[in-house]
Amino acid sequence: MPTDLTRLRVSGFRSLREVELRPGAICVLVDTEGTATRDFVHLFELLRALAEGQLQRHLREAGISPAAPGGESIRLRLGLRADDYGVELRRTGTDTWRVCWELADLLVGLSALLVDPDLDAPREESSLAELAPQEPSRDPPAGTSTDDLERWYVGNVLESVLWEMRRFLRGVRVEGRAPQDVGTLVLLQAPDEDPPPAAIWDTVQRVRETARHAQVLLCTASESLAEAFDPREVFRVTTHDGSSRLELPDAALMPR
Repeated sequence: MPTDLTRLRVSGFRSLREVELRPGAICVLVDTEGTATRDFVHLFELLRALAEGQLQRHLREAGISPAAPGGESIRLRLGLRADDYGVELRRTGTDTWRVCWELADLLVGLSALLVDPDLDAPREESSLAELAPQEPSRDPPAGTSTDDLERWYVGNVLESVLWEMRRFLRGVRVEGRAPQDVGTLVLLQAPDEDPPPAAIWDTVQRVRETARHAQVLLCTASESLAEAFDPREVFRVTTHDGSSRLELPDAALMPR
């Protein structure tokens, strides 16, 4: 089962004002109020728009502020396999948001400031679509000299990781919303608080089947549905004064 997204840290995004999630192949969020579910849907759609170079279009079509009330910035940090990607959006007008910081931090020891706050910002769009428009070649261009080969290799490593980051974000899917092809991470929703046993069985099978080819985030209002999963896969959400918090799985249940 794929586990590309290993960590998601969100600051300042609507009710997800300070949230850190470390999902496995299957991650179940018990959200009885539905506030965090709604905002995770908006968050993943925003991440896909960033990767597509369609942030401004997405914000216009969404028609709502992505920030917490009174917020001026949103920062997102993602662990994608062994590498990290971060991006920050800042309010630059009444209803205007721009990319003011973007970073790729690679396990191999290479760190690239894709959008420098002092030099490049603010930008209307993420740099991912520009820097990794397509999957890079694994072979150096014909005629590359020995002196240039090392520089090409370093650049190719960075471009390859950026492409994989972009590929993952473009593959995020929300059930019931376009696009509906096979993705890299699928957000499923089960809003019924008291589903019948047959519906619980069907949902569990749907999650297991989806998890064969994509990472799954299941948002549900049902404790009985959550109990059908491994307790290590289950997070509980509480929302108070418009701010959502995650209750981590019992540490005693986690593998050592």
